[in-house]
Amino acid sequence: NILVNCCHLLHNMREMGILLYYSYAAVDNPQKLKSWLESISDGLVGRVRISKEGVNGTLGGDLKRLEQYVEATRQGMPEI
Repeated sequence: NILVNCCHLLHNMREMGILLYYSYAAVDNPQKLKSWLESISDGLVGRVRISKEGVNGTLGGDLKRLEQYVEATRQGMPEI
């Protein structure tokens, strides 16, 4: 398992939220997924656990940033 720590300092304390999610899906390249999730988690705090069987995450922060994170994950990881 790979653990992603999203411990960025929160600025401009506005309307805050918590996102809890999981997805059972085959993860062929956990390291690549880890790097991508770190790149889209700026401004959020929490943890995302990645294994070959799926992803389990708990993130908190500004609601707009959480919405952006959700939208990015729905669009999927771009091919690099």
